[in-house]
Amino acid sequence: MRKVVQVKPQELRNLSADELETKAEQFRTELFNLRFQAKVGKLEKSSKIRMLKRDLARALTIRKEWSAQKPPNEKTERVNKKS
Repeated sequence: MRKVVQVKPQELRNLSADELETKAEQFRTELFNLRFQAKVGKLEKSSKIRMLKRDLARALTIRKEWSAQKPPNEKTERVNKKS
């Protein structure tokens, strides 16, 4: 099992959109495995789950920020040009 180290937001922002999505999927998979280990009683440190949940939240937040920064759609541009 790999050592769980908190990912810094800047590291996630430096990734491409596809890489960020892949990273989020890796976090989900690892979180599933840790939860399974916790239920079976084989989890060594329960704090790993908390750290991984935060990393996943960071990745999803950055993805949401990027989607909110999309350029305005065509209709909005036309309204602004008339004014």
